Amino acid sequence: MWNKGLQLTSASISGLFYVIQPIVGTLLGWLLLQEQLTWGFLLGTVLIIGSVWLVTRFDV
Repeated sequence: MWNKGLQLTSASISGLFYVIQPIVGTLLGWLLLQEQLTWGFLLGTVLIIGSVWLVTRFDV
């Protein structure tokens, strides 16, 4: 479904959301495998989502 969703969007938008895959993978590891989340992960998540938001909102 992820790949199909990326196919249905424009290249500029799908390129931005491609960077979200590590976040989804880490959250699945936390939910399914009881892996530990660190402050570094949370900081990185905020930075990644913030940068995607900035680029999509202000067309930087």
